[in-house]
Amino acid sequence: MTAQLNAQQSLVHALDEAYRLSNARYEAGIDGYLGVLVAQRAFYVTQQGLVQLREVEQANRVTLYKALGGGL
Repeated sequence: MTAQLNAQQSLVHALDEAYRLSNARYEAGIDGYLGVLVAQRAFYVTQQGLVQLREVEQANRVTLYKALGGGL
């Protein structure tokens, strides 16, 4: 799970940079706004995937804790 989280985090960083560069190209008048929107959508989808992976990781920890006898 850690490798998957690290890979997803790396993807989030890469798409953040792509979004930033796309926005800079738009502001410089090189590209249209569609490229910015596509990059932004990809960035947000990837962020959502990272949040879901973290949620699954935490749920797995809770399940493990319960299985090992933890609880109220």
